[in-house]
Amino acid sequence: MADKPPTIFKTPSGATFVSRFDIDELQKHGAEFTEAVRIEKHKAWEKEVDVLDMNEWSRKASAVDQLCASEKAQFDRLREELDQRCTIFRIYNNTSDPWRGFEHLIVQVKHMQEAREREKKTMKEELSALNNLTYSQQVTAKDSEAQLELFRIQSETCKHEKEKAVSGLENFKESHNKKVRDLEKKAQSLERQLEKNTEENSAKVEGLEAELKKSEGRSRDLEYDQLGMQRAHDEEMLRTLQKLQAEKEQALEIAESKHNNEYS
Repeated sequence: MADKPPTIFKTPSGATFVSRFDIDELQKHGAEFTEAVRIEKHKAWEKEVDVLDMNEWSRKASAVDQLCASEKAQFDRLREELDQRCTIFRIYNNTSDPWRGFEHLIVQVKHMQEAREREKKTMKEELSALNNLTYSQQVTAKDSEAQLELFRIQSETCKHEKEKAVSGLENFKESHNKKVRDLEKKAQSLERQLEKNTEENSAKVEGLEAELKKSEGRSRDLEYDQLGMQRAHDEEMLRTLQKLQAEKEQALEIAESKHNNEYS
């Protein structure tokens, strides 16, 4: 039996606890207690309850220090529940073992350590699965990037081919339009020439008719032969003009057909 009674502590909520810890040791673990009130004659002491000596107490305190160093977060959570649950270091009127709550704390810390180890194992398994999934995703991503690059090259090639085809079509259209304009100019020139020849022929016919009236002695056959030759010449000019017009229409049809085939 120790040579002095235990120290009594009271929490802000009014719960009473007993411990042989020095107050500095308790504060070092973050326990929030009010001013310690020492009771010289405690009921448990009066009943001559066996208590642990200071060496055993120090040994258990060292064990708690080691546990708290690795499980500080869990210990803080238990500390927050201290005032509410009142299960750690509580003195029961019918309790003969003041270490009951302390041992309960050790058991809980051990349980928390075991749970932590299980969580670590689960996390390692999940991390391994995640690494495998990440590697698979990286391979898939590389394949996708390769396919995307191939698609980009094909798109660029198609774009260049399209631009080349459009440029060729534009050049063909320009060349065809130039030919059409030349044919139109030539047809207009022929039309003007035909009109001029027609006017000249009409004037000649009128002159010939007037000359016929004045020169009845001339041979009518000769006059009509000359007139027939001129008319034959005019008819030849008309046929040439009609041929040029047909070539123009044929060229327009060919250009339009090729244009439609290019864009289809």
